[in-house]
Amino acid sequence: MYAGFWGFTIILAGLYFIRKAPPPATEFTVYFLFTAAMITFLVMSTLECTSVVLDASLTVCKRADYAFASLIFATATIALNLITLGFVWRQWRELHFVGAPAALRPGIRAFGASPSFEVDEEK
Repeated sequence: MYAGFWGFTIILAGLYFIRKAPPPATEFTVYFLFTAAMITFLVMSTLECTSVVLDASLTVCKRADYAFASLIFATATIALNLITLGFVWRQWRELHFVGAPAALRPGIRAFGASPSFEVDEEK
């Protein structure tokens, strides 16, 4: 999962470098899905790490230093991803949520879109 996110980040950085970045709606959706998956995997790993093996005094990750380092790295990655998600949201909001489906527009307006958020459907 994290290797896929790393690859996505490298591709996205390359697209920004050649000025062919995806629309903010696409970028926000992909970041949101990666973040949700990362949080899910972190919770699953933490639950597995704290599960008891045979004896109540032993857990799966009792002396697994690398497992704890991996969980710390995953947590830091999620935190940075949430910060990036906030920046992408702000960028998308400044562009008046271009690319949002019509069914979501009333809900998006409640999250900070400007009152002039009316898209001309004829164009």
